[in-house]
Amino acid sequence: MANKLDPQKIVSEAIALMGEGEGLESLSLRKLAARLGVKAPSLYRHVSSKSDLFALMSASIFRQCLARIPPCDSWENWLLEFGMSLWMEQHRMPGTLQLIAFNRSRHSGKPPVAEDVVRMLEALGLPTARAMVAQSSVQALATGWTMMFPLSIEEDGAAFRASLEALIRGWR
Repeated sequence: MANKLDPQKIVSEAIALMGEGEGLESLSLRKLAARLGVKAPSLYRHVSSKSDLFALMSASIFRQCLARIPPCDSWENWLLEFGMSLWMEQHRMPGTLQLIAFNRSRHSGKPPVAEDVVRMLEALGLPTARAMVAQSSVQALATGWTMMFPLSIEEDGAAFRASLEALIRGWR
């Protein structure tokens, strides 16, 4: 039976390969192709470049973070869960910070998934303009904290959560 290749499968396997290795540096198109049982040029039929692959991987990881957020009764609780989900993923998955940095340096403007976040916050009563800046500030805190304090979740969780709660209180 032929190995059906599609962008979702390619991205899923690329994320798994990144997580099993030493992060983004351990990911090559040659390794990914071998894992998928195809030749590297076959990947380009589905993903136009390594940069495109990295953008798709980043969006997929981000969407996984969003999917882990439980139902919330307020935008404040949702932002707290969002921040914690992002921060935990950055600790759990090697290479996530490198993906964020890579994609940020290559693309200006907000990523399409940020629009999903804004819609969720709007549905919970936060006005659009505030939702855009609030979600960006939570992402910046989570990423900045992980870069500056790369301790384990157990060692640094309480301090990060307290900082996140203070940020959200400021938005309130």
